[in-house]
Amino acid sequence: MKGYTEGKSLDEIMVGDNHTIPKYNPLSIRVLSFPYSKQKGESNETIFPSEFMLAFAGRISENFGAVLEPIYEAEEGKWGIEYARATYVQNIGKNILLGLIGGWTSPTGTDPFISLDYHGRRLTRSIATPHIALKNTGLQDIFSFNNRGISAYGYFSNLVYLNIGAYRGNTSLTNENIGLEEAKINQSDKDPIDFYSRIALTKSIFSSDLNIGGFYYSGKDNLQNPDGSALSINGIAYEKDKPQRVGIDFGVQKYFKNGLMFELLGLYLSGKDKISTTNNEISINHNGWNLAGTLYIGSKWGFSVIYGVYKFNDDNPLTDGNENGLERQDTTLHVSYMIRPNIRIGAEYQKTDYSGSSDYESTYLTSLIFDFAY
Repeated sequence: MKGYTEGKSLDEIMVGDNHTIPKYNPLSIRVLSFPYSKQKGESNETIFPSEFMLAFAGRISENFGAVLEPIYEAEEGKWGIEYARATYVQNIGKNILLGLIGGWTSPTGTDPFISLDYHGRRLTRSIATPHIALKNTGLQDIFSFNNRGISAYGYFSNLVYLNIGAYRGNTSLTNENIGLEEAKINQSDKDPIDFYSRIALTKSIFSSDLNIGGFYYSGKDNLQNPDGSALSINGIAYEKDKPQRVGIDFGVQKYFKNGLMFELLGLYLSGKDKISTTNNEISINHNGWNLAGTLYIGSKWGFSVIYGVYKFNDDNPLTDGNENGLERQDTTLHVSYMIRPNIRIGAEYQKTDYSGSSDYESTYLTSLIFDFAY
C-alpha cells in the first residue's frame, strides 16, 4: 500500500579512499520451479526449473519506491520482464495516503490485494486452452503483466481504497486449431488505451483481517494478422474487440492460537466482448470464479484446496467448433513446507474437467515444487 517505501533507503558506505559498496542490498534471486511434473496418460515428463527470477525491490527515497523483476522462462528459453513498477506516495495527515504506481505491470497488479493477483492468474490459466485461446484477449490483458500504464490511488482512514488507471497491452497469441500461425492483439503502436478502476474496504474484526472489493475494466483490442491486416476466419474479417470486465473479490485471514491461521480467497468475474466484423457486431458473454482455502500451521506448513470454473455462455466465432456453453472446472490440492524462511518444498495435484464440448477429456497433473529465494 505504501509503494515499497517501507524500510531503508538505498545508500552507500565508503571502502578505502575511492570505493563504495551498497549499505543495503536491494537485490534477490528466486527459483520457482516444478522440478518434476507428470500428466496422466502422457509420456512427457518435466524435470527442470520453470522460472528463474532476479529482483530489485525497495525504497529509493522517502516517497519513491520501485520493483523490477527480470524472469527466465524455461519453457520459452528466454528472458523477459515479469513486471517493473515505480511508485510515488504521499501521506496527508494521519489518515490519508495518496500514490501513483505504474510501469510494466497489469492493471490489477497495481492493487495490493493478493486475491486479484492469485486468482487472476488462475482464471487466465483456466481459459488458456488452445480451442479458445484467441478469444479472451481482454481477460488476459486485465491480469497480464504485458501492460504499460499508470494508476492513481488513495487509502483513507485504513478503511477505503480507491484506484483508477489507464493502460495499453501487448499480446501475441497462436491458435493452430483455426489455422492461424499467429495473431497479433494489442500491438504497442496501435492499441487503444484501456481503463481500470477499483474500490475496496479493509477491516480487522474478530481477530481476522478482511478485505472486499469490486473492479471494472473497459478497453478496445485490435485483432490483426502479423502483416497488419484484419483477422479473417471463414471469410469474415474480425477487426476490433471491445472487452468489459466486472468483478468482485475478497480475502479473509483468521488467526487462531498455537500458530494456526486460515485464509480464504475468492474472486468472481463477469465479462462481455463486442466483436466488430465487416458486417455486424457479435456479443460473447462469459464468466468465471475461483475459491481457495489454505490452512497455515506455525508458519511452516500450508494446505490448500482450490476450485475454479470458467464458462463461455455463447457461441464463440473465433474458434473452429463454435461451442455453446463451453465450461472448464479446475480442482487443485496443494501441500507445502518451509524448510527455511527462504526455501519451500511441496506437491500439487490438479484435475481439469470440461463440459459442453467433446473435444476435451479430463486431465490430471501431479507436480513437485521447489521454491528458493536469496
